[in-house]
Amino acid sequence: MKNNIFITGKQGSGKTNLLMSIYKGMKLPFCGYYTTDLIEKNIRRGYVVNNLKGRKGIFAHENSSSDIKISKFGVDLDVFELIAVKQIEECLEYFPNKVVIMDEVGKKEFLSSRFRKIFEKALASPNIVIASVTLRKNIQFDRYFNRDDSLVFEINQNNRSLVKENVMEIVNRLWDELELGSQELSYYAKLMEN
Repeated sequence: MKNNIFITGKQGSGKTNLLMSIYKGMKLPFCGYYTTDLIEKNIRRGYVVNNLKGRKGIFAHENSSSDIKISKFGVDLDVFELIAVKQIEECLEYFPNKVVIMDEVGKKEFLSSRFRKIFEKALASPNIVIASVTLRKNIQFDRYFNRDDSLVFEINQNNRSLVKENVMEIVNRLWDELELGSQELSYYAKLMEN
């Protein structure tokens, strides 16, 4: 079952908007996180991480005193782990039948060993995972894209609507399969009790 869906595209291609419109447009249980730009005077000054429960925090900023730097941004892994990683850990542990959204998965996020561990766990789980990755030649991500259980969609200005429709159709089909599997397990568990 190809239950891991990667959305890739250039920076600014609309990956976050696409994932959020899928999240808002589907009546399914979701968990996860998304990132937004921190803009001041029309200039990107950093990144904000938001989880789907409403918590958010500044994850990277050009004025950060963090020793961890990606480009001009200091990265606060503690904020990322508290807001994003913790929610995915709880989701996989306590609420197994959810669609997991991870926006964005990249260099900053992969600095966290805790994130790398939960990312791998999510991909190996039966959950539906939708993750966005900036389009770059990156051998590290190629191994995830090339998994037997992964689908990769590259978006651009011309195909965003079509990719959204395709992903929503796939997620609905996968969800129906997941629900059917859960019902069968419940049925067999009840039989075993008797």
